[in-house]
Amino acid sequence: MHILTRSLLIVTLGAAIAAPAQARPHRGGVYDRMDHQVRIMERGIESGALTKREVKILRREQYKIRDLAKDLRAEGYSSHKRRRILDRRLDRAEDHIRAFMHNDARRYRQDRRHGPSSRQRDNDGHRYW
Repeated sequence: MHILTRSLLIVTLGAAIAAPAQARPHRGGVYDRMDHQVRIMERGIESGALTKREVKILRREQYKIRDLAKDLRAEGYSSHKRRRILDRRLDRAEDHIRAFMHNDARRYRQDRRHGPSSRQRDNDGHRYW
C-alpha cells in the first residue's frame, strides 16, 4: 500500500510539472528564431523575391537584434524581460521580411531597366496595374 501511494504521488507531481510546459508550446530561443528568419531570407534571395537592397536592410535589422540581445544580457535584464523585448523585435523583423517577400519591387525594377515582361501584360498587351 505504501508503494502504491508513493507511486501515485510521483505520477501526480510529474503531471503537475509537465502541465505548464504543455500549455505553452516551445517557440525556440531567440537565436533559433533569428536563424529561421535568415533561412527565409536566403530562400527569398534564391527565388528572386528579395532584391539586394531589401536583403541589405533585413540583414542590418538582424545584426541590430543580435547586438540588442548581447546588450540586454550585459546590462543584467531578467531573462523574462529580455525575451519579451527580443520577441517584439523579432516579430517586427518577421513582418518586414514578409512585406519585402510579397512586394513587387523586383517587378518594378525590371520595368525600369528592360520594360515589362510578358507576365506583366494582360491579354490586350496593356499593363495590368
